[in-house]
Amino acid sequence: AERRARAEAVIRDAIAAPFDLTHVPLYRVAMAQMGEGEALLSFIVHHVALDGWSAVLVFREAFAIYETPADNAAGRP
Repeated sequence: AERRARAEAVIRDAIAAPFDLTHVPLYRVAMAQMGEGEALLSFIVHHVALDGWSAVLVFREAFAIYETPADNAAGRP
């Protein structure tokens, strides 16, 4: 429970942090290991870089890649 609370706090802070539109990237990605076989992935992106329609495509592709068996999946949580 403590690990989850710390991870959620980190993500809340990342969400609250403003983006500087004069510098790239306009997204933040973080992954926290929650326990054996469990991880929390955070993908925060400024709406200038990714609109709602595009987000569906990006996340569909990301999940398809994640779910695809790999020869070397040892690093996958």
